[in-house]
Amino acid sequence: MRDYKDELDKNVTISLLEEGKKVDTKNLIKVLENSPKKGQNMITIGKENLNDEILKWVLENNKSISIDKLNPQRAKA
Repeated sequence: MRDYKDELDKNVTISLLEEGKKVDTKNLIKVLENSPKKGQNMITIGKENLNDEILKWVLENNKSISIDKLNPQRAKA
């Protein structure tokens, strides 16, 4: 039952990230821990989710993250 809840949290977090919305830092770290580290399948987080806790986690664990800094309306143009 715990695995199902964790998988559901992961899917919800990824959906919110794709929509460009703010997500819980702890859920985001869980998703980043299990996501691909390189390539097109890498999880992209937006500027609104980049905070001091995420940056600290990235530096402490020597991880790579992808940050989307482009406005979605401008990207479509």
